[in-house]
Amino acid sequence: MPEIDKVKANRSAAQQKLDKVKKIIEDFDKKIDEAKAQGDQVREKRDGVREEADKVQSIIEKQNEEITAIFEEKDKCRETYFKQLLEFEE
Repeated sequence: MPEIDKVKANRSAAQQKLDKVKKIIEDFDKKIDEAKAQGDQVREKRDGVREEADKVQSIIEKQNEEITAIFEEKDKCRETYFKQLLEFEE
């Protein structure tokens, strides 16, 4: 029977070591989950900033189109003015 007691003691020691390893793995898993949660928060914030940037970009593009149209109208007016001035001087 001493061999059975020895095997039981070895088994108990091995189980204790396994429990320690499981605890370490659980701690690492918690840290990984926390890091993932922080990463998700950063991604959500980044996506929100990106959406706002897209909105601002579309406003800028629209205003640039309006400015371009205004300059085109100004150029047409200048061209008309000089044509009329030339016709008047002739």
